[in-house]
Amino acid sequence: MNGKGRPEKLTDKFRRLITARQEGRKKKLKAPAVQEEIKLVIEQCVRKEASEKGWSEELIKEQIKDKLPGISSIQKYLKEIDPGKVYLLDNPWHIGTLDDYPLPSEAIRYVLELQSWVKRNGKQPLTILHALWASRLYSKVCGNKIKEKELQNLWGYSGGYAWYDRICKMSGTNTDTTILDEAVMGLREWKDALFSLIAPVELKEGRCSPELLAWLLNKTKDDPEQRTKLYEILHISTEKDGEK
Repeated sequence: MNGKGRPEKLTDKFRRLITARQEGRKKKLKAPAVQEEIKLVIEQCVRKEASEKGWSEELIKEQIKDKLPGISSIQKYLKEIDPGKVYLLDNPWHIGTLDDYPLPSEAIRYVLELQSWVKRNGKQPLTILHALWASRLYSKVCGNKIKEKELQNLWGYSGGYAWYDRICKMSGTNTDTTILDEAVMGLREWKDALFSLIAPVELKEGRCSPELLAWLLNKTKDDPEQRTKLYEILHISTEKDGEK
């Protein structure tokens, strides 16, 4: 602790949250706004524990204060990250990239089919990182089939892993994919697993700042299916942003 009841360092969870919130922004968020987002996450976790243990309101506030990173530690981390940085793994995948980023030979056929599917459906280009994850997941997701449904699922699953992997790389944290692995194995809903990483799982309780909600809506604006899933998780009516 730093002597003021606050952690000296940000946890991996908060580093990933901050990095995800900053991604794609030309102008970084200010430390106080980031701290408020983190405070919401902490408060939800603490209040859940408090309800199980019967803590007083005074103890709840104390716990929140103890877990909340200080402005200085957040400011320091904000200086470290570059949301606009371009990574080599963000470049489009093609056969030529195998020289530097080899894939299992048996996976190449599936990745090529996925590349064609992406172009047919007007999706963003298949990146090297996305292809790497597709090569790891194709056997479980597709089995022996390479049809429309299987390719759509492979695009979605590998895209979720690739996005999370990129956030972990940007934030310098471990790529612990346990939650996503459980979803791929059918042990939990994929939408819940993915959004628990994109945004705090506490959003399911109905608490969400306008800034974070705006970010989530922007993240899913080009994917109606994911937008619908987001509304389901947040318990928001689609009429709230003019959709029917």
